[in-house]
Amino acid sequence: HDAGLTEGEPRLFHTNQFMIRTDGENAEFGSITATDEEFFYPWRDIFPEKYRTYTPPLGKERAQEKLIQGMLPKETLLDIIRTSSVFMEVGSTKVKIVCRYQQYRAMCKIIERLRTGGTPDERSGVIWHTQGSGKSFSMAFFTQKVHRKLGGDFTFLVLTDRTDLDNQIYKTFASVGLANNDVDPCRAASARGLRDLLSQQKKTVFAMIQKFTDQQ
Repeated sequence: HDAGLTEGEPRLFHTNQFMIRTDGENAEFGSITATDEEFFYPWRDIFPEKYRTYTPPLGKERAQEKLIQGMLPKETLLDIIRTSSVFMEVGSTKVKIVCRYQQYRAMCKIIERLRTGGTPDERSGVIWHTQGSGKSFSMAFFTQKVHRKLGGDFTFLVLTDRTDLDNQIYKTFASVGLANNDVDPCRAASARGLRDLLSQQKKTVFAMIQKFTDQQ
C-alpha cells in the first residue's frame, strides 16, 4: 500500500482486459476506461456455436449465459485480447476499445472464408452495418486480426465513396496506431498515387472510388 493512496490499489487494474457487470440475469461488458453506463454492452450472440453449452426452453438464453458462452471460452477470450482490443487517443486522454459481438462474429466469418474459399467469390462477401454499429472499428480489428493470425504480406485497400467517410475511417485507424499518413503515406490523392501506394506493399491504403477513374 502506497502512502499516497487513501483507498484501494489502482495498480491492480493495470493488466485489466475488460470488465463484466451482472446481476445473475443480465450481463454487460466494458473496457477499463468505460466510465459511463452507455459504454457497457451486452454480448448478444454465442459464436462459434460449438460453445453453446445450454439451450433453455424456447431458446430464451439469459444475457449472462450468452456473454459467458459467447465471450468467455478460453479460445475466444484470448482472441479478443490479442486481436480485438485497441487503445484510442481521444483528445488528451487514451481509452481502451474492446470489440462488440457483431464485430467479432463478422471478423471470424471473414477469416474463415479466406481460409476455406476456393474461388474469389467464395473468399468474398458483404458485412452489413447499421449506423453506429462500429464499421470503422470492424475494419481496424479485422486488419489487425489478419496480420496477427494469418501472417503474410497483405495490403488492405479501404475504399469509400465520400470524403467524410474516408476521413472517418482513416482517423479511426490513425487513432489506434494502425496508420499515420504523415510518417508513412497511405492515402491516395490520385489514380497514379493509388497505383504507387499499392505497389509499395503497405499494410493499409485508403482511397475513394473516383480515384479509379482519375487519370492524374
